[in-house]
Amino acid sequence: GKEYLPNGTVCFKGVFKDGFGWEGHGKEYCNDGKLWFEGAYRDGKRSGQGKEYLPNEYFWDGKLCFEGVFKNGLRWEGQC
Repeated sequence: GKEYLPNGTVCFKGVFKDGFGWEGHGKEYCNDGKLWFEGAYRDGKRSGQGKEYLPNEYFWDGKLCFEGVFKNGLRWEGQC
């Protein structure tokens, strides 16, 4: 499924658990629709392998920022 922001921009594409929590593989997007994170989710949080990209307000727009393991929504083990 897809989840949208009030401005109509997609903020998440992936699997929803019980209709509301992000679960499994998915993609998270910034307010302007550019990719921010792709990887695994569990109970609505980043959990497992994933890639995080720099948000668009930074100079290095869209560059890979972190690749590795996330746990409970936080960077756990990997490289920046």
